[in-house]
Parts: sequence; structure tokens; C-alpha cells
Amino acid sequence: MNDIARVALKIQQPLVFDSYNTDRATGSFIVIDEATNNTVAAGMII
Repeated sequence: MNDIARVALKIQQPLVFDSYNTDRATGSFIVIDEATNNTVAAGMII
């Protein structure tokens, strides 16, 4: 819990995003567990 990591995600559809330094709203994300609707991760795109 609360670890920091550099990760690569494989997605099914193209995403539109900005760098977190450019726009915090479109440069960050959360990952939600479909089964429980719990937030399981959050991140910034650098």
C-alpha cells in the first residue's frame, strides 16, 4: 500500500492525455477494480 513505482499499462483503446506538468486534470489517472468499484491505484503521466 502506498508504494511508488514506474509502470507500463496495456490498454484496449487509445487514450488522450497530457503530461501532469502541463495539465493536472488530463495528466493523472485512477484505476478502478470492476468487481468492487474500489480505487486500486492512482498515477501521474510524466
